[in-house]
Amino acid sequence: MPENTRINVTSATSQTFKYLLSLKQHQVQKDGKEFMVQGSNLIVEASIAKLLQAIIVAEEAEMTAFKNIKTTIYVVKRFLFDRLVSGKSKQQYLGIVSLKEKMPIVLDRVVYLLKVQNPSNVGAIIRTSYAFGAETIVLSESASPFDYKAILASEGAIFHVNIVFDNNLSLFLKTHPDHQAFLTILDQEATKLDEISVPSKYILVFGNEGQGLNLESLGQYQKLYLPITNFDSLNVAVAHGIIMYKFRK
Repeated sequence: MPENTRINVTSATSQTFKYLLSLKQHQVQKDGKEFMVQGSNLIVEASIAKLLQAIIVAEEAEMTAFKNIKTTIYVVKRFLFDRLVSGKSKQQYLGIVSLKEKMPIVLDRVVYLLKVQNPSNVGAIIRTSYAFGAETIVLSESASPFDYKAILASEGAIFHVNIVFDNNLSLFLKTHPDHQAFLTILDQEATKLDEISVPSKYILVFGNEGQGLNLESLGQYQKLYLPITNFDSLNVAVAHGIIMYKFRK
């Protein structure tokens, strides 16, 4: 059985606790160098992906779920541990994960999110993308994929895809001319989903939940329309799931 380095955290003024607390901050999370995940399932998934840096446990918690994981373990007083938890759910385990060793590579099947603001939508899109074979998620002005809601919604898929940050959709498309771009829009004049021929290399672009995509300077790229009845539009994560099924590997 592997041995673990155990560090007890008992004071809110200790540098160790201040470091752990800093991992909740968006500016620390946003580049993926270090962020926290909640719950034993995500910790185990991060360990399998070789991205787990440490485990944080409430002092009374059992450790049997992690008996085969060799890593640093922070054992934290309950009143301090609760300050590390995001959301209202009762937790006993947190993990520290780092993506700093993963290069932000753009592979063949790309999903590009422009101004998608809800972290749960971002997480659900990451999960569905991974399930249907998309390897790269590009985020531009979108919610952080390292927000705890996004991580929970991704069900660990975030550990298995390439996360890339961008700030210029038009330039991104121009610099990947070997990929065929599809702009998902609410326009019945666009090409319907069932009329699309899926290429081996693609970039699927999804816009903001309320405003969609601004097509200025993007007129040369193919527009994709998802025909529906009874409603004007669908939630972006739901629409993405339907489209990804068509584009599945």
